[in-house]
Amino acid sequence: MPARLRHLSAAVSLFAALTSSGCALLGSGSMPNVVGMDLKEARSKADTAGFSNVHVHDASGGGRVPIRDRDWIVCFQSPAPGTKGGDNVDLGVVRDNDQCPDKDQSGPAPKAAAGTMPDLRGTSLAAAKNALPAGTVITPTDLYGHAVMVETHWKICTETPAPGAPLGTGQKVALGVVKLGDDCPKG
Repeated sequence: MPARLRHLSAAVSLFAALTSSGCALLGSGSMPNVVGMDLKEARSKADTAGFSNVHVHDASGGGRVPIRDRDWIVCFQSPAPGTKGGDNVDLGVVRDNDQCPDKDQSGPAPKAAAGTMPDLRGTSLAAAKNALPAGTVITPTDLYGHAVMVETHWKICTETPAPGAPLGTGQKVALGVVKLGDDCPKG
């Protein structure tokens, strides 16, 4: 048998052995469960399964952008584990020293009816600023006494005026905030 056919025959035999033993092959088409993995490993697992178009967002709602994949943990994924086919994946992530939120906070802060204060609790300071009308005077105060600097790193716990209250142009709004990953103080 010529050398070329021997190599081809060996490759076919190896392929048959791998598939009959239940080994997963690249591009198997079934989305793995990547929740809890660091982002680098999650991207690799998704790509190996044939899901090569990975979109990533900050699940905390802070709008932060992952720069180093190893520093981020996957909290939410779409499509669900076991989904077959397709190549698009959306991963909700947080920094590795943050806790995953109970639900994905990546959507925009809620808008209230014109002239009404929206309920901003649980959103990031950056998202809240986008939800309030232009000209609103916002005063954030860390409820644990830290200096508030980077808007995307803070979560809103309290707000004055209260949600649903009238909100006029140029009105002052006081927001009690904590660092993302911290719990709001009780009481």
